[in-house]
Amino acid sequence: MTIRKTWKILPPAPEKFHRKFPGHSPIVLNLLYHRIYNFGKGKKQFKKAVKAFFHPDYENDLHDPFLIKDMRRAGKRILKAVKKKEKIAIFGDYDVDGVTSVTILYDTLRQLKTQPIIYIPNRQSEGYGLNLSALKYLKKQGVNLIITVDCGIRDLTEIEKIQRKGVDVIITDHHLPGSKLPSAFAIINPHCEKRYPFSELSGAGVAFKLACALIELSSPGTYPVGFDKWLLDLVALGTIADLVPLVGENRALAKYGLLVLGKTRRPGLRAIFASSRLPLSAKTPPDTSQISFQIAPRLNAAGRMDHANVSFALLTSEKKAEAKKIAEDLGQKNSRRQRLTDKIVAEIENKLNLKEKLVFTGSPDWPVGILGLAAGKICEKYARPAFLFNVSEGKCR
Repeated sequence: MTIRKTWKILPPAPEKFHRKFPGHSPIVLNLLYHRIYNFGKGKKQFKKAVKAFFHPDYENDLHDPFLIKDMRRAGKRILKAVKKKEKIAIFGDYDVDGVTSVTILYDTLRQLKTQPIIYIPNRQSEGYGLNLSALKYLKKQGVNLIITVDCGIRDLTEIEKIQRKGVDVIITDHHLPGSKLPSAFAIINPHCEKRYPFSELSGAGVAFKLACALIELSSPGTYPVGFDKWLLDLVALGTIADLVPLVGENRALAKYGLLVLGKTRRPGLRAIFASSRLPLSAKTPPDTSQISFQIAPRLNAAGRMDHANVSFALLTSEKKAEAKKIAEDLGQKNSRRQRLTDKIVAEIENKLNLKEKLVFTGSPDWPVGILGLAAGKICEKYARPAFLFNVSEGKCR
């Protein structure tokens, strides 16, 4: 059977349009011309949207955090908890977006003279999102308020049970909600609020919005001038690593976050760039490619090979020697991760039947944290869906 592929070639953008934006790639201009219209932009918004793409602006492209539903309610609850010296926990995800989100709120709450408990689940044994065992542990620690970052929007059962025990939950998440929302004290998710102009924020972007709200709600002088901007290095890392669209608000956060990253005050970030042999200065800020292919994999290696607490320790380290040691450890973990991924791929290829339309295989020796990477390599190389799973205690993951 012959499969015919029919390509529909769109006409090029008008020459008049190209002349308005000299110095830019004709290919990029053609893409923008068609994509902006395809997303429903009218002629009045067209020129503004294209200029925003080429010249994102921190002051004008970022939206009011209080346009997100429950933002003010969440901020007041947090400040109340701080004032009453309640125990606060930040519950995050184990990937780069999750760990940077945790660090953003950790730094913001520490400025309020409180010490939040950090809980990042173990990727291998706990998996993604809230779980009852973790919530039981936090309850035993005397936690009164849990703030989730980069997770929680679909954990209905877990949130209902912990709230019944007198623990308030504030969800900050960027994932799509299900048909029913959790019964949390507050839900901060741009997908849940039609008033908010941009729905594609990363988990770090949503956490940053809560941080900005807390700064605005706090008494004058609580936060030093420019505190929010020094969080942008973390926001850029989470935004770029999580592969959200780099348009609109994300584009401004990424652009200015990379500039802040070039002069970051965090010893951990300086150490991981040094261990990656990448230049890092105000004159040579990193680009998205360096984050995606060199820095993010090292930070993710902690959750895949050990525990994401290692990456959190790096981002919050205040000592150069300590940061250097952690960064080198992450580099070694990433090298082991690469070798293990290649080994799994080789095992699959040795028994691969190219007559089959998909790859479906598993092993008790394959760590869960590596499966997505190996599946991606198989899928890309052999152009077919790949389902890989770990077999353990009678269950497949």
